[in-house]
Amino acid sequence: MLLGAVLWAGCTQPQRPYTFYAPPNAASVDDLVGALSVQGLTVDRRDDGAGVVETRWVPSSFLFGSIDERSAYLHRRFIVTMTRSGPDKRVLVRVDLRRCAPASATVGEVCAAISDGIREQDQKDLDDLARSLEDALAAP
Repeated sequence: MLLGAVLWAGCTQPQRPYTFYAPPNAASVDDLVGALSVQGLTVDRRDDGAGVVETRWVPSSFLFGSIDERSAYLHRRFIVTMTRSGPDKRVLVRVDLRRCAPASATVGEVCAAISDGIREQDQKDLDDLARSLEDALAAP
């Protein structure tokens, strides 16, 4: 666990959420869900009133210490928030990370939140996804 934490601390950076503005007539939560689906992401939760869409947690192969003496792996999801900003809609894309270890078939996974930065690859994936969403919502 200590080695994983040391390696994690050495390769992280503060998250830089990606913000863009979409035309009001071309941007809705349904549009976000469709654009995320095109990128191969499954929506786990959506709140149309708040303009929030969360993708399903996806495990990676990045081993990150242990939980309850079981190997823990990095999981991530993307959260997209759309709010009105003047005549346009402001869209904010960010990533949530956690480390999870399989528990049992009946319990699922045991997870712990990660709050001390993200890997460079996660930032790159966030930026790439946000640019794709920006393009999709700007298309006529």
